[in-house]
Amino acid sequence: VNATCPARFEQRRPIHFAIQAGDVEITEYLLKNGACLSRPNNYKYSPLHEAIVKDNIALCELMLQYQAKVEERTEHGATPLMLACSLVGLKNRRQIVELLLNKNANVNAYSEQVSYIDPYLPPLIEYLKNNGCDIHYDVISLLIKFGAKVSFRGYLGVVRAKDPFGILHFMHNVFGKKDVCHLLFVAACLYDNDSIKHVNTINVEAKKCLMSYGCRPRELKHLCRLYIRDRMCTGLPEKVKILPLPSLVKSYLLFDL
Repeated sequence: VNATCPARFEQRRPIHFAIQAGDVEITEYLLKNGACLSRPNNYKYSPLHEAIVKDNIALCELMLQYQAKVEERTEHGATPLMLACSLVGLKNRRQIVELLLNKNANVNAYSEQVSYIDPYLPPLIEYLKNNGCDIHYDVISLLIKFGAKVSFRGYLGVVRAKDPFGILHFMHNVFGKKDVCHLLFVAACLYDNDSIKHVNTINVEAKKCLMSYGCRPRELKHLCRLYIRDRMCTGLPEKVKILPLPSLVKSYLLFDL
């Protein structure tokens, strides 16, 4: 059940082929009979990654039901959540992202190594970077609710990011979407006015808007919110739910107002 293809081919197992075929019944049969859920040494995807690429909610649920690792990386360092946010044209992206987040996937995971093949930036940035005009408020809201960090800072050079959470260079994809922009502006932990001034991917009007936010002192309540969220790591909504706080404050912590 865990045989792999010969060395001259991609080292996929039977479960990979079943997932690629979209066959839930055969996939479950293989799992019941001991199919391995880890990534083969010489193939880039685990079965969970494969189910995400297939854009199949039922298969993703099945992988997670059988305890697939939500932090397993592709051979180039992408977690399932990073992959789900980066792929273009996923119709079931929101549901898949929510499944992963509810299983405590790290919403701020990223790879130290730049890859031109697989995603390597945090999920929120991969989503902004790769989906152009197909960016939706509900996906961004979900990522931020679960703790995604937002920073209006750029990066230096090609190899090393100055700030792995800096979204500045990808904001041109969302200007014009007022609800998305407002959420990102409000959720930001940092505004780097020097980077904003010199970025060349957004227009003058957008720069002025960002600079106006960057020049304001951050509200104490927002700084407290960021402090609390940073210390909760994964599973943020469930952890906030049990805090001895009024429901209004809990909603504020989750950007759910």
